[in-house]
Amino acid sequence: MDENVAVARARKLLKDAGVTTAPVDVEALALSRGFHVSRQELPDGEAGSTFERRGKKHILVNKKDSLLRQRFTILHEIAHHVLELPSKHGEKVPSDELERFTGRHPEEILCDIFAAECLAPWELIQPLAEERDFTLEHLSDLAEQFQASRSCIASRFAQASKDHLAFV
Repeated sequence: MDENVAVARARKLLKDAGVTTAPVDVEALALSRGFHVSRQELPDGEAGSTFERRGKKHILVNKKDSLLRQRFTILHEIAHHVLELPSKHGEKVPSDELERFTGRHPEEILCDIFAAECLAPWELIQPLAEERDFTLEHLSDLAEQFQASRSCIASRFAQASKDHLAFV
């Protein structure tokens, strides 16, 4: 399993679900994969989890997290299922580590890549990256349009742009 496979499977999920506009309805995607999404207060640093009870699949999301974080978490948990990767979340992940790859398990990184592709699909972000400049104003507008964090959008924009951009 590598990044290309994770991206290809995310794109297939979106295509099969008929996603053509932003923001992506992440709860509908979860339902399409047989998951029931629920929100509950979880300990700090715990974004969510996936479990099965009485033959039904569930995604549990920390309702204390922002809506943007919850959307990403739902897709990250779907990724574990679609990519058939075990959860390596460990105990608690400090919030400042949620969007960086250093020191994280490869399985978790691939699930984040899958989630980012679903939140800001290539076919939707790429044309916007061609027609807009890489400015804070445009990134904020796109973050609102896609209902994704500005860092997620900035990373996807940098990947899609023909300009020489890097987002750190």
